[in-house]
Amino acid sequence: GMHQRRKAAKATGHTRVPIYVGPQLDTKTLAYRAAKENTTDVNRSRVNQGYLFMQMIRDLPDETQETIAAGIKKSRDYVKYCIMAANSQKDIQQVVSESGSVRAMVYLRRIKADIDPADETKMTPDEWEAAKEKAEEEAALLRAPIIEKFHSGQLTTDGIEVEVEKVLSWREAQKQPQGERQVEPKVDGPTTDTVADFAPFDSDE
Repeated sequence: GMHQRRKAAKATGHTRVPIYVGPQLDTKTLAYRAAKENTTDVNRSRVNQGYLFMQMIRDLPDETQETIAAGIKKSRDYVKYCIMAANSQKDIQQVVSESGSVRAMVYLRRIKADIDPADETKMTPDEWEAAKEKAEEEAALLRAPIIEKFHSGQLTTDGIEVEVEKVLSWREAQKQPQGERQVEPKVDGPTTDTVADFAPFDSDE
């Protein structure tokens, strides 16, 4: 697209960029052209693609994950996980954008805001929004040490799964009577596996 050509021209010192003015294209064609372009190695952010896929499903009649996958020649899982990335919290989006790891995203999403939807009826709208925001912040604080160690190379994707399980077990224990509660979960150091061991799972397909 023009955006990528303009960036390439500036990087190589060019002051002019060739363009082609073609016939007016319909919205669906333009959307699929953008979707295909966003799956290239130059611009393959799963988060950005997810936002685009959601917009296509919302704005274009009869579009589904299946039709989008067929249109861009990817699997339905590819489309599904991109949408999942776009629907994730900001800290998890950053993990996906920087590492490209679908598994890391799936594991981290298990540490979600611990709030009972039934409580909404017991609160004013403002109170409910504040409660949700607080729950999201608490979940992010639990994910933070895991994400930090993953970024630093001290945890692999499998290591994330192990630490997430510890956090979830600790959370469940906090709901027990006071005398039976556990101390706050501790994130361990490196595991014995390597990120490369799981590259096939984290590939486009």
